[in-house]
Amino acid sequence: MTDKVVKLIEDSHEDADLYQQLLEAAGKIKIEYVPARPSVDDYADLAADPETGAVMIDERLGEFAGVDYTGLQVADFLRTLRPELPIYILTNYANEIADDQGESVESILDKKTVRNAAKVYAVRILRAMQQYEVALTQQQRRLKELIDRKLAGELSKEEEAELQQLRAAIERPFASAEIEQERRWDEELQRREEQLERLEKIAQEIQQAVWRGDEK
Repeated sequence: MTDKVVKLIEDSHEDADLYQQLLEAAGKIKIEYVPARPSVDDYADLAADPETGAVMIDERLGEFAGVDYTGLQVADFLRTLRPELPIYILTNYANEIADDQGESVESILDKKTVRNAAKVYAVRILRAMQQYEVALTQQQRRLKELIDRKLAGELSKEEEAELQQLRAAIERPFASAEIEQERRWDEELQRREEQLERLEKIAQEIQQAVWRGDEK
């Protein structure tokens, strides 16, 4: 059993509870509910979180949450951050997803089928999570090996390129999360500056009104 968890992105807490109970009861797997967020970029922390072993996403997130993106768009975004991460789409409308969609996911799962065969899907997802964990471990071991060779002055040009690629792959999700946090800070700073400007304008209007009163 892996110690990683499946992050379940759903716009319905009730549906999330249902699939969490079904899958956890069917196998040695842990599900963590993630409510729908305002934008696709807001999910960057899932890729950076070392506990994330797989992600399941409801395709029609806008039904209850009112967001303007789909589960497949979230999958595409997460895939750019973690190419090896197992990602699944949950839907009641699998027949409406075009053949040229879904290339970023391991599988598009029909919700009814998952409910009827929860044990089968729990085992499959757990197996994918274990393979992902092995891949990450191998990646980390290779990174350490290359760093040790670099420190010893034994790194070839090909290995130097491999080292840079590995570093980029490992750091990419964290960089995205940091960029998103910086964007939020900028928005908050702008909001406070606008609020301060409004307060200063109000203060000036009050002062001018007082001066006009004194003149009378």
